[in-house]
Amino acid sequence: MTTRRPLGPDGGLFDEESSLPPTSSPERPTAYLLEALGGVVLDDHLFDRLLQHSTRSDGTLKPEAVVRVGWIARLIREYGYTSRQIDIEVPAGRIGRAADSGSDTVFADIVIYRDTAHKEPFFVMETKAPHDKKGIGQAESYARNLGNL
Repeated sequence: MTTRRPLGPDGGLFDEESSLPPTSSPERPTAYLLEALGGVVLDDHLFDRLLQHSTRSDGTLKPEAVVRVGWIARLIREYGYTSRQIDIEVPAGRIGRAADSGSDTVFADIVIYRDTAHKEPFFVMETKAPHDKKGIGQAESYARNLGNL
């Protein structure tokens, strides 16, 4: 298993003043993500999924993604989970209008598993942009669908 190494040791989230590659650089999204992780090392699967689901076209992190990446770093650094126990954008069934239409699947923002095979969900986190307080019911319904409640 290969791992991604962070760019800097400061542990802080990115800001617009940081010395990141120019906008046209293909390394820019990776640089923003690595800086936001603040030294936490992820396995390639989770890193690639974060890169895919967390960055804007200009390479910066989406507001909700800043929160998501911060929580993932904290779960690993402070709570001792491994990146192999964490996944993002996990299909969580069809709920509400999606269930009625039969076509749209909803996705849980962060799922922490008891195992690295992602067979036993332990808990579900629904992240929102800073200052957005909605989402508790959403997380509860996703957890129920995943067999977590």
